[in-house]
Amino acid sequence: MSVRVYKKGDHPSGFIGVRVVRSFDNTYKQRYFNFRKSPAGEFVSRTKQKEIIEEAYALDRKWAEESSAIQYAKFVQSSHPSAKYGGIGVTGITVCFIREVTQKGSSFNPAFRVNIPVPNGGEKRFSIRKLGLDGAWCAAVELWSQLHEVRDVDKKRVMKVNPGRPAFLRLRRCLVADGQDIPLSSLQCLVG
Repeated sequence: MSVRVYKKGDHPSGFIGVRVVRSFDNTYKQRYFNFRKSPAGEFVSRTKQKEIIEEAYALDRKWAEESSAIQYAKFVQSSHPSAKYGGIGVTGITVCFIREVTQKGSSFNPAFRVNIPVPNGGEKRFSIRKLGLDGAWCAAVELWSQLHEVRDVDKKRVMKVNPGRPAFLRLRRCLVADGQDIPLSSLQCLVG
């Protein structure tokens, strides 16, 4: 819990008051609110203690808002670390290849993948072969922005930066280097 009230005997050093703790953006923040008027040991009134507790909760709310703002900015401005090769600059959308098996054999088709948040989980893929590069990108960004409550200004910015062919070339190069067999012909639908 980020706000804790310490009564007599709760804290190992004898502190009596409130402690607020938050950790975000690689920083650890904490602040103590003392119920003592002076080091001699006089306590503030019950009314003043309630005011101190309210102030502590207000600080906790402020830090929670700061944390949310930082998390949101990272979400809409950078790829998740686990995106590995398919990251394109936002969390939740990656490039991928869909393997389709038919009677004629199998093929790899480039697509944009949108991660669906928990509790449903999973992913939705938008095939470039079926929707075209711009159509697949627009559909992916539209779903991503709905699922993650992305602000319109950020949605419009992301919509303008379709990663296009270079992202799929980079992904294919990395996958081939890892030993996967993704033929160059898989990128034909990106020419155009």
